Amino acid sequence: MMNSRRDTRNNRVALFDGIEEGGIRASSMYSSGSSHEIDEHDNEQAMDGLQDRVNLLKRLETVLMGLFATAVR
Repeated sequence: MMNSRRDTRNNRVALFDGIEEGGIRASSMYSSGSSHEIDEHDNEQAMDGLQDRVNLLKRLETVLMGLFATAVR
């Protein structure tokens, strides 16, 4: 059980690290002044990453709402 929690935490940390790295990558990509062509493969990967983040945030919201409801009782 402990390893499962650690793995879950590590996955979350990696996901949020990815958000930060994605922001850096996007800003440098658009500030370069070169072609603004979007590579379809890169776009698909970015969309997949965003979907993962949305799903994580939805799960987090559900957990927090459950904790709040329990605390209010």
